[in-house]
Amino acid sequence: AEIMADPGYLHGVLRESAERVTPIADATVRLVKERMGIYVG
Repeated sequence: AEIMADPGYLHGVLRESAERVTPIADATVRLVKERMGIYVG
C-alpha cells in the first residue's frame, strides 16, 4: 500500500530495473539466435 501511494517511486524503480536488465536480455537473445543459426544483424 505504501509503494502504491507514491507512483513516482514505483515508476523510478521499474525504469531503473529495466535499464539494468535490458543489456543482459539483449546479450542472451543474441547468443540464443547465434546458437540457433538465426541471422544476427
